[in-house]
Amino acid sequence: MSTLRGRPKRDPTLCGGVGEYSMSHCDLLIQHFAKGGSFRSFAGVVKVSYNTLFYWLREHPEFAETRKRYEPTSHLWWEEVGRKSLFLKNDVRFNSTVYGFFMSRMHGMVDTSQMKPEDLQDPYKLSYEELENVIQTAEESLQ
Repeated sequence: MSTLRGRPKRDPTLCGGVGEYSMSHCDLLIQHFAKGGSFRSFAGVVKVSYNTLFYWLREHPEFAETRKRYEPTSHLWWEEVGRKSLFLKNDVRFNSTVYGFFMSRMHGMVDTSQMKPEDLQDPYKLSYEELENVIQTAEESLQ
């Protein structure tokens, strides 16, 4: 029996072993990201441990490339949810606090309220009128 770091290699058929990899996992990962899923939650989709996903990343370059190329589609999906929800009518509830917390945890977005003033220098300083134009354009694009 071969060893991994001095320990016996687990039988993949046993509980906790390395899951069976197939090329179809790349397609499943793309679909998962397109619906806003995270890499971590993909482990639940294919019913393997989170560590198994990292094993697949090391052992299967096409899987690693798929993650690298398509993970931003999950970020895009969630950003679109946020943009659309900002301009919803009052009869629909959108919890911006929960959304902000979720984005910071899942996508590494930064809460600028915790930053020092020197970290907040915006190279794209907009005047009040420019900001109104941006908001109006965004609202029109959502209609």
